[in-house]
Amino acid sequence: MIPIAGQTDIDSIDIQALYPPKAEFELLKTEFRESILKLVPGLAPDVDDLLRRISSPNWVLEWGLPRWLGETFQLTEDTIYHLTLANVYLLGFVRLMDDIVDDDFGESGTKIEWLSSNEGRKSVSAGQHNQQILLGTLLEHLWLQQNSKLLASSDRINKADRLLSVFWESSLSALSEWIIATSDQERRPVHGFSDFSDEDFLRMGHRFSLLKVGCVTACQLAGREKEIPYLTKAIDQILTGVVLADEVFDWEGDLENGRYNVFIAYCSDIDQRADGKDANELAVLEGIYLGQKAHAFFDLVLDYLSLAEQTAGPVSCVKFNQYIRCMQLDMRVNQANLDEEILGRMKEASKRFVDKGIDAWR
Repeated sequence: MIPIAGQTDIDSIDIQALYPPKAEFELLKTEFRESILKLVPGLAPDVDDLLRRISSPNWVLEWGLPRWLGETFQLTEDTIYHLTLANVYLLGFVRLMDDIVDDDFGESGTKIEWLSSNEGRKSVSAGQHNQQILLGTLLEHLWLQQNSKLLASSDRINKADRLLSVFWESSLSALSEWIIATSDQERRPVHGFSDFSDEDFLRMGHRFSLLKVGCVTACQLAGREKEIPYLTKAIDQILTGVVLADEVFDWEGDLENGRYNVFIAYCSDIDQRADGKDANELAVLEGIYLGQKAHAFFDLVLDYLSLAEQTAGPVSCVKFNQYIRCMQLDMRVNQANLDEEILGRMKEASKRFVDKGIDAWR
């Protein structure tokens, strides 16, 4: 996901207010670390690196959503804390799995290029890579355990069995969506961009589908099951918009590494295989600099965020709505920045062309 940029442009919304309180934020990180190392002490370096990566400003939704819903639903502070802890376990799990899916082993199978947000690219041994898989497995279990413990200890004890049944059903459904969306094979649609349906777009947002499970748990604990369809659909729409925006910024890296990218598909009908790499690159550059396709693509991003705001309306969660508006503003800032960059490059190219003409005339 992309960070929330342009924070100085958000006058009416304090983005920091959407995070958990600072003391709670630090306590959550401490418990995250200690709960893992209590089980597997040897994972300390991997846990510390992961904590640095998931504590950056990129993850407002993942850290903040449980508190936004908990305050709206009047859940206890202890419940809100543990819902947030579950989300942090989930965030760590998804980040590790995304990196593992996206990264490629070298020919020898002994090294992998790992992207660290703080340290740039570095080499990671196959043994360390396996540790990341094992850590991810542990985080998935901690995430599921945290949610199920909250439901099992709910004061709605007479309904605990039904609550747990709904939870396991929703978590399995979300896990299925996430696996399909994350799989490289499934991320290559059988048809071109012009034939994309709403289902195709929403499937992209399912790369973060597991986030919906915490929403289901919060609604169940509060006896607000009627809110579940609004929240889960709004989450899908938000994350679809965010993933679409990511595709604009990631297209060059995806093209270089042979990963399907929907922005490339928007600009080019050429199959995204190795033999079409150069032609696709040219088509995207022409689309950006001659056809304003990046601007139009961000309009699609904004459409999904607007849909999310409408969908989430009945939940009446103030901070969730504020987050959506922050994202809308952020995407408009990104859109305007791209427009300005494109205009600047076009002016530079025109000047070089004119200067060459003048030099030739002389």
